[in-house]
Amino acid sequence: MFYKAIDSHCHLQAAAYAADLDIVLARMKNAGIAAIAVGTNYLSSRAAVELAERRADVWASVAVHPGHVWQPHHDQMELSSPPTEEMFDEEKFAPLLASPKVVAIGETGLDHYRLPEEESIRQIIKERQRKNFIIQIRAAKARNLPLILHVREAHAEALEILRDEKYFNGVMHCFTGTVSEAREALEHGFYISFTGAVTYPPKKGRAENPLWDVIRIIPQDRLLIETDAPYLTPVPYRGERNEPANVLITAEKIAEIRGEGYENILEISLNNAVRLFNLAARRKA
Repeated sequence: MFYKAIDSHCHLQAAAYAADLDIVLARMKNAGIAAIAVGTNYLSSRAAVELAERRADVWASVAVHPGHVWQPHHDQMELSSPPTEEMFDEEKFAPLLASPKVVAIGETGLDHYRLPEEESIRQIIKERQRKNFIIQIRAAKARNLPLILHVREAHAEALEILRDEKYFNGVMHCFTGTVSEAREALEHGFYISFTGAVTYPPKKGRAENPLWDVIRIIPQDRLLIETDAPYLTPVPYRGERNEPANVLITAEKIAEIRGEGYENILEISLNNAVRLFNLAARRKA
């Protein structure tokens, strides 16, 4: 792989880049970055595949995000038109999954953050998320594709489902959990990926950002870096729209936290992404 780094999770196909995608891609290329454009529903997944099929330095992942299974909020940075609630339909997604540029199913998982207060509605949403997740695990397992996992305030539940389905191939994207949760994910064989959130200062009353302790315990062969662009922009650009070129800032901070060389973090994270997503075999796709 003749790249400096791989942004293992971004949303280049998102509405946030509609006006200047070519400029963003040029900055990415000039920085020596390749990227995986990650879908969150059918339309964004299709857009990710279409972009990947036009670019040698972009691959795609397709899925229905847990936030899209029930009355989804319209994030104008994500989609130009309001989304409708959706479940993963394997038949509908089959033409996308057939693309040689699709390297994963994701982002999929469970998200129990900011659920409605009414308990009966909470349970309906949780059950829909669970069903949606299981369908996608089975689709990934049938194709031997890794999962890109979105797990928020549902770590134990997500791992229970993965154990039931006996599938542990993938990455915990945008990890924000505890050291013990990271260790449990690692024990199951998952990679752990970090965003620009690692550059954020500790909250009032804390000596450190709690992610820093997690970063220190990740084995070299399980570490990935990402931007989650257009979100989670690292310091010193926090508050601005994020983009793949900024993944280098995250790598630099991780190197500082771990007491390792910056170039080493770039190399190991790139090699890990190539291995997890089987990119070497897909380079000519």
